[in-house]
Amino acid sequence: MPPDNDMLPSPPPPSIRPPLSGGRVFLYFLGFFLAIILVNAVYVFLATSSNPGTVTEDAYEKGLAYNKVIEKAQAQDTLGWRHTLTIRIDENKKYRVALRMRNHKNGFLTHAGAVVRFFRPVEGGEDFDVTLQETRPGTYLALTEFPESGIWDAYIAVRRGDDIYRAHDRVVVH
Repeated sequence: MPPDNDMLPSPPPPSIRPPLSGGRVFLYFLGFFLAIILVNAVYVFLATSSNPGTVTEDAYEKGLAYNKVIEKAQAQDTLGWRHTLTIRIDENKKYRVALRMRNHKNGFLTHAGAVVRFFRPVEGGEDFDVTLQETRPGTYLALTEFPESGIWDAYIAVRRGDDIYRAHDRVVVH
């Protein structure tokens, strides 16, 4: 027995969309690439108008000269100098900055010039230098005032003849 026509599924309705033509495909491709170009233009604008993140000027040149920095660090290591930096407040509310320097034989390092630059890591504009005077062999002192209490970075530079010693300490001033 042949199947009844009422039992057969009905054919799908005719499509409402017009068939794809070459012009429509071209417009889809054009819209796709225009969207990519628009997004890239936004990224270029954001990249050129935002903070570049440059911490130091001439970073490229400093990077090329990094071998000289390594050579200076190696020369400093061969000196064998060591330091101890202490800061104490005296009865007149002045801070006594004491730098004790030792040579490679653990003897006192004498007849050197010493400068300490104090830098506040949380706030700029309060940096200052303190020049220390040798008061006894290997001991360099200065009295100073700190504009603020808190954490300070101390950049130490000691020079004797052509030899230079650089170091960094973090100190707390009360």
